[in-house]
Amino acid sequence: MKIILIITALIFTWTAQGQKEIDTLEMTRYHINEIENVIDLSEDQKKETHTTISNFSQKMAGVMSEDGGMMGKIGEIKKIGKEKNGKLKSIFTASQMELYLDKIEPKVRKHMRKAIKDQKQ
Repeated sequence: MKIILIITALIFTWTAQGQKEIDTLEMTRYHINEIENVIDLSEDQKKETHTTISNFSQKMAGVMSEDGGMMGKIGEIKKIGKEKNGKLKSIFTASQMELYLDKIEPKVRKHMRKAIKDQKQ
């Protein structure tokens, strides 16, 4: 599972179009580590969570690497976030989802904003 995650993230990192890309692998690892540090997941939940976070990190990286300013991307970014949360809701219990929304998502969002800011530099 981790090999698939790494290979997929590397593919997206290598597709840079002359601009600094957000490191998909780093963002995926960060997101998954935050989840696993806060929420006690079963093995099945871990597998599904890894796949889900990897897929949505790739989608997010695809949007971020498109030409244009951030204002034009906000709608798509929010849509991806809602889809991701919907998928996680089907994986997590209600209490796990509450932990995710209260403790993890804000931290991941802050980390993502920093990555976007660093991308501009």
